[in-house]
Amino acid sequence: MGKRYELKNNVGASRYEFDLGDDIAVVDYERIGTDIVVLTHTGVPKRYSGQGIAAELTEAVLEDLKRQGLKVIPQCSYSEIYIARHSQWKELLASR
Repeated sequence: MGKRYELKNNVGASRYEFDLGDDIAVVDYERIGTDIVVLTHTGVPKRYSGQGIAAELTEAVLEDLKRQGLKVIPQCSYSEIYIARHSQWKELLASR
């Protein structure tokens, strides 16, 4: 599956976003210090569920965090399961 949406980091709202045209999908986060990001919520509008948008968004977020050299704490159940199923992202996990 190719990338369909462009990732936007809405720093003011502490969330990553995909503009879906008529709605948005989000990953909310909290920064801890200078090098840790806690992923607190993943949300995709109900009418878009089952289309792989949450997975695409989570992957894009993790790619961005890796590029920035940040560590991740997946507090959101979706991001926690996603990382558990995609072992290449386990290197980003921060010590709890």
